[in-house]
Amino acid sequence: MYDRVDLFTPFATPWRVVMMAEHAGDLLANNDLLLNLNPPCEIRNTSWIQPGKIMREMTLSMKGSKELVDFAVKRHLQYIHFDAGWYGF
Repeated sequence: MYDRVDLFTPFATPWRVVMMAEHAGDLLANNDLLLNLNPPCEIRNTSWIQPGKIMREMTLSMKGSKELVDFAVKRHLQYIHFDAGWYGF
């Protein structure tokens, strides 16, 4: 196991990581660094969490919403995300 980072408050960091490998599969096989950047999961039962594909709608318009739903249904996407204007739109 890797040692934890000791930080003195106030301290903030947007953890950024650059990973390189000879083959794309090596990135997944050696992703311990990413796992160790986060604290342990506080959710006791994670069985309900399911991976899936997602599509994001950023226009917040009725036209964009309908197009997104149609696109997602046609391609069997499990989730769609409607942006709540987090980026100033």
